[in-house]
Amino acid sequence: MLFCDVDRFKSINDTYGHAAGDEALRALANRIRACVGSNDVCARMGGDELLVILGGIHAVEDARQIEEKIRQAAERPIPVGHAEVNTSLSIGVALVEQGEEFDQVMARADTAMYEAKKNGRNMLVLVE
Repeated sequence: MLFCDVDRFKSINDTYGHAAGDEALRALANRIRACVGSNDVCARMGGDELLVILGGIHAVEDARQIEEKIRQAAERPIPVGHAEVNTSLSIGVALVEQGEEFDQVMARADTAMYEAKKNGRNMLVLVE
């Protein structure tokens, strides 16, 4: 599970308006979908938080490869109106442990995402 938060998203809304922020979120969602498989799930959790549930991931390296593709896709400038905005993602990753409930995995991934934000943003933190 990848818990993603758009870094400094408030500044996009404040500078370009909420319509531009929504446009940027849609573009990011499309970019994330392009990086994952058709059976994987991508969802907006609220605000600027996005959740990606990857099926068939059994090793940390597999998750890191997909995360890196997502992070790089997010860094490309996004056209909004007559401007371009630059984004990045702080991403927390948690692999499901045997017997673990969905909410527990999501909480661990969310905690890892906040670690990524605290450690400088635009990075991955993996919870093991």
